[in-house]
Amino acid sequence: MSDTDQNKKPRAPIAGPTSAGCPRWVKVTLFTSVALNLLIVGAVVGAVLRNDGRHGRPASVATGVDASVGPFAQALTRDQRKAVGDVLSENRPKLQAGSRAVRAQLAEMMGILRSEDFDPEAFSASVAMAQARLTERQTLAFDAVIDQIGQMTVEERVAFADRLERSFRRKPPRRR
Repeated sequence: MSDTDQNKKPRAPIAGPTSAGCPRWVKVTLFTSVALNLLIVGAVVGAVLRNDGRHGRPASVATGVDASVGPFAQALTRDQRKAVGDVLSENRPKLQAGSRAVRAQLAEMMGILRSEDFDPEAFSASVAMAQARLTERQTLAFDAVIDQIGQMTVEERVAFADRLERSFRRKPPRRR
């Protein structure tokens, strides 16, 4: 080794996007995850707000069934949907509290996104909390639907399965 090689100081790493706190692939993965989660939240909210109920009311209001159960609820008979709606009505305070909590969680997410010092872990935790709250609501609705299915005769379950299968094959309406 020459004398000049020994006198060289090691170079400090060059500051840049790859040396900042979080690797780029983590940010891309996090952004993709958030985008997918917001897409799901948007789909649920859109389903709730879609206007295909009676007298211009949203479907979830007209049927009393949370729209997140979608085709399963629609495949039930009118009386079965009413029974599911009754269960959801009994749990309205819990559902409303969950909705308020999801809105608060979304506000927290927006604050984290707008922060100058973005914290990926805090944002991920906030998204996970919103997902958990939405899952609670869906679970309540699905439990009520499953209870109705459990009370069906074999013939009623076969008819239910046929209606459900038809709804899965149905093409979405064309946009005007």
